Amino acid sequence: MRCLDTNEIKLLKSELENKKKSIGVSKLRAAIYARKSAEDERQTSIPTQIEECKKFISNYEFLELKQIFQEDNVSGMFIDKRTEFNKMLSMTINGELDVIIVMKLDRFSRSVEDASNGIKRIRQSGCFLIAGDIACIPQTPSDGLLLNIMTALNQYYAERAASDVMASECNNALKGFATGLLPYGYKIVRADRKSPPQIMINEDEAPAIRIMFEAIEQGESYNYVIGELEKQGFKTRKDTTFCKSTINAMLRNEKYCGNLIYNRLGGKRKKNRVLVEKFDEIRNEDSIPKIISVEQFNNVQKILSDKNRCRPKPHKSTKYILTGSLSCKCGRPMSGSMTGSKHIRNYICRCHTQKGENHCETRDINADKLERAVKIVLTDYINSYIANTDLSQDEIKKLYEEYTQDTTRYERKIVDLDKTINRLIMQSAKLTDQDMIKVYQKSIRSCQNECKTLQSQKAEKEKNIDRLNSLLSSKNKKPASLKINEIFYNDEISKKLVILLIDKIYVDNNEIKIKFNA
Repeated sequence: MRCLDTNEIKLLKSELENKKKSIGVSKLRAAIYARKSAEDERQTSIPTQIEECKKFISNYEFLELKQIFQEDNVSGMFIDKRTEFNKMLSMTINGELDVIIVMKLDRFSRSVEDASNGIKRIRQSGCFLIAGDIACIPQTPSDGLLLNIMTALNQYYAERAASDVMASECNNALKGFATGLLPYGYKIVRADRKSPPQIMINEDEAPAIRIMFEAIEQGESYNYVIGELEKQGFKTRKDTTFCKSTINAMLRNEKYCGNLIYNRLGGKRKKNRVLVEKFDEIRNEDSIPKIISVEQFNNVQKILSDKNRCRPKPHKSTKYILTGSLSCKCGRPMSGSMTGSKHIRNYICRCHTQKGENHCETRDINADKLERAVKIVLTDYINSYIANTDLSQDEIKKLYEEYTQDTTRYERKIVDLDKTINRLIMQSAKLTDQDMIKVYQKSIRSCQNECKTLQSQKAEKEKNIDRLNSLLSSKNKKPASLKINEIFYNDEISKKLVILLIDKIYVDNNEIKIKFNA
C-alpha cells in the first residue's frame, strides 16, 4: 500500500483535533473493509488485504483500528446485497467511525456511480476513505480527475472480465463442455487439471430423472412423482424433498435428452448483471449423454402443454356447489346469483324474468336451503353405503399403513420447516439492511403458513388412524355414522361430491328430485 502524502496527513490530524474537542477521542477510529468476488480469481485474498491494511494503520500513530468488515464472493458492481458494506456505511453516518481503509479502490466499489455516491456519503458524515492505490481526498482538480479515471477503469475491468467469462462459457457450450451449474443427474469429470470439463451422467441421481419422466408419460400426477421419489430415498442436492415447481422445471430441461443450451433466449435473467455485451443463444444438440430419449422428452412436453391448456382458471371460492347439476322443470339449467343489498345467494332460472313463450314459472330458490337439503340426502346416502359395505381386515390394514406413512412424512416435513424457520430467524437477526430483513420475514411467514397447513393435514390423518384402530379392534364393528359437517367441510369437497354422486337435480316450485349416478 502507498504512504499518505503531506496534505492527507495534515487533513487527518486536523480532523483528529476537531474530534478531540467534540467527542473526546484520542485517535481517529479506523475500519478495514476487504472484499473478494467470484470472478476475482487473481485478486488478493481477504486475509492478505486485512494484513496489509493493519500494517498501514500501524504506520500512523493517530489511527486506531476499531472494526474489520469483510465479504467473500460478493460483486463490487452492486451494493444492495453487500450487508457488511452497508453496515459500515451506516456506522459512518451514525458517527461511529472516522476513517475507512481499503487495500485498493476497486475493493470499495467497481461501479463509477456507487463509488462516487459512497465516497460522497462518507465525506458528508465527516469520515474519510483511504485507498492503498490512490488518494480519495482530492486536494486539486487533478486529484479529482485521477480519481474519476480510476473508478471508470475499475468498472471497465469488471465489465470486461464478465464478457470474457461469458465468451469462454459460450465456447465451452459449442464444444459440448460443462457450462455453469449442471442440473440434477449430471456431474463434471476432468481427465486432469488442464483438460476441459466433461459432462457425465451421475448414476446416483439419474434414476430419479427417469422416474419423473416415466410417471408423467404414464399420466401420473406430480404428487405421485413426489411420493415415488420419497419411497426410493431420492432427495435434492440440498437434502430436501422434491417439490412440484422443481419437478416441473426438471421435466422441461432439454439437457436430459442430450441438448446443451446456454444463454437461452427468453430465459431467466438476473435483475442486476455486470455483463453489458450481448451474446447469442448457444444450442448444441446431441452433445451430452442422454438420461432419457428425445422421443420421451417430446411426449412429456406435449402432456405438460395439454395440462396447461386444459387447466381451469383458479377461483377464489366455489360459492354455488350445485351449478352444473341443477335443472329447472322447463329443462334449462339453473345457475347461482346474488340478489339484494344483503347479497343473498339464490339459484335462478334465467327464463323466469323473460316474457312470452320463454317465460318460466319457477321462482328463485334460496341457495343455502337448497344446498342444505341436498347435503342431508347425500349424507344419508353415503352412510347407507358405508353401513352395507364390509371392509376386510386386509383392506383396513392397508389403509392404516398408508395413513401412518402419510403422518410420518408430514412429521418429517414439519421438523424440516422448523429448522428452516429457526435458521432464517437467526440469519435475519444479523442483518441491518431493511429490504433484506423484509425478504427474510416474508420467507419466515411462508414457512410458518406451510407448517400450519401440514400440522392440520397431519391431525386429519391421525383422526383417520384412530377410526381405523377402532375397526381393527373389532372385525364386525361398523363405523359410526358420519355427520353432515364431517363430509361437506368445504365448498370444494362439496362440489366434487355432488359431481361424483349426482347425475341431475330437478327443481320446480313444489318439489326436488335427485337422480344419482349409476
